Amino acid sequence: MIFPGVAFLVRMNLFYRMLNMRKQFYQNVIMKKFLTERFAINGLLTILSLFVIFHLLVIIKIIPFEIVWGGRLKDQSQMLTFETFSAIINMFMLYRIENVYHLFSAES
Repeated sequence: MIFPGVAFLVRMNLFYRMLNMRKQFYQNVIMKKFLTERFAINGLLTILSLFVIFHLLVIIKIIPFEIVWGGRLKDQSQMLTFETFSAIINMFMLYRIENVYHLFSAES
């Protein structure tokens, strides 16, 4: 006689193994065929660069600050603090991506 708890654990183990096989297939076959690492890195660089440009446009007042941050910004000093912090965070992420993948080095 198999206890219900044991049968449940056996089913969960089989389910877990099936999901793991599906995950490996997805990672190894589909993702490497359709989304290369270089394509993903270039996409990240493009999106982060556009974010930095957007934040700089808000800082130099080409884009009004009333439309950013959900309209919660009250004055110029608050806008300058928030937008500067956001631009710095995005530039740090760009720096880390470049640092990890050595995109602009002479060897690549």
